[in-house]
Amino acid sequence: MTTTLANEVYNYMAVGKRNSGDTFYFFKDNTLETIRNNWRDFTASYDDYNFSDLDEYYNVLYELVSIMQGYDNFTEDDLYSIDWRDDYNADRLDWLKNNLNRAQYYDDVKGNGAENIFEIIGDMQDMARGNFANAVYFKFLGGK
Repeated sequence: MTTTLANEVYNYMAVGKRNSGDTFYFFKDNTLETIRNNWRDFTASYDDYNFSDLDEYYNVLYELVSIMQGYDNFTEDDLYSIDWRDDYNADRLDWLKNNLNRAQYYDDVKGNGAENIFEIIGDMQDMARGNFANAVYFKFLGGK
């Protein structure tokens, strides 16, 4: 079920480009209402929901379902081995500015061997993405 839904979600997603050149992901116009409604309900009920996170939520969803395309039987172990994309330092600072509510992640990543503040923020981003991907996998895609 999980892989089937992930395939369906993947097929309904598209990539766009903003005037700034940044890419973003969204659902195509022909996306089933049940998928749209379930996604809206899921993101609205996510523990630390923040409107500024919507782009990041779609990015993580797209990365997750894209990765799942390469698996016949995606498992929880595969979920924990995802290597999330790297961001430029300016993007990391923007992320930090918009995610001060996740400052507690610093305590969890400070011993990871990061050599500078940008690597620390990157580790915090990876933790946030991993936590969200975990919720997407289990609560939105029905992973077991």
